[in-house]
Amino acid sequence: MNNQAAGLTVLVPVFNYDIENLLKKLTCEKKLLPESGVRIIFLDDCSTDKEASDKNKHLVSSLGDKEVRYFVARKNGGRSKTRNKLIRLAKTDWILFLDADVLPDRQDFLRHYLGTARNASYDVVCGGTSYEQRLLPEPKFDFYFDLMKMASNVTTETKNVEKWRYVLTSNIFAKRAVFQVCKFDERFRTYGYEDQEWAIRVVRRYSLTHVENPVSHIGLQTREEFFKKMRISIPNYWLLGRIHPDIFNVTLLARLVYLLSFFPALFLKCIAGFSEFFCINLSLPVRAVYWLYQLEKVTLLSVVAKMEKSRNK
Repeated sequence: MNNQAAGLTVLVPVFNYDIENLLKKLTCEKKLLPESGVRIIFLDDCSTDKEASDKNKHLVSSLGDKEVRYFVARKNGGRSKTRNKLIRLAKTDWILFLDADVLPDRQDFLRHYLGTARNASYDVVCGGTSYEQRLLPEPKFDFYFDLMKMASNVTTETKNVEKWRYVLTSNIFAKRAVFQVCKFDERFRTYGYEDQEWAIRVVRRYSLTHVENPVSHIGLQTREEFFKKMRISIPNYWLLGRIHPDIFNVTLLARLVYLLSFFPALFLKCIAGFSEFFCINLSLPVRAVYWLYQLEKVTLLSVVAKMEKSRNK
């Protein structure tokens, strides 16, 4: 591995989101690293919120910094295609992928990654996600904040056992060459699991590690939004299993999906519906919500499995 990193490009896909907080954090630290060659590129995936998109463009253009750019796609390409476009825009040896709805927790966030590029022996470094910072204090977001804070409480030692499982595109630092060889699978257009599918391929070919250089996820969701996104992600999870059956088929989830697929689809949909109803309308403990969420997920996957069996008959 070449320890001399020739610059860093921060890549941020954007869709219907105000980038002001992230932009401020990144540019403040960038000013402290004048010799580091840090560039920042945002790519708006044809946002439907024109007001937010126009504001973002103005925020970036008002900086007057040619190394901070904001591009807008002519049409919506989806999550993976947008990331692949961003990779092509990067010219530096190192790339840092962030989501638009995150904020670095450390004041020396970029400096830490630049030091990693010079000194570490890894091709990919994942800094992790936290919930240390919260910008949306409304009670309707308490459920999501508490649940995700609990779920994200995983040590780096644990993450480095089954490395691909904890890779999130909200905070990935890697050699550009890695992204050029292992592109994101563009069959993953909607929300969910394109990062884990990418990670499965990457860990088979490159060195990857998890470290403590987290970003806070500030894009909190209501209960209704949280479950809606889970339902949207079901086809992507199924696709992940189809692409990597060697990994998916040995999981407890896969075994449960297989067993439940023998039940009538209507029964499974009712179980999923009741699980979501209880989680949204009752003040249940966070851990109880987590398990009901998993129950709905496995029943919906079982419905997909039944449909797949029917098509293959």
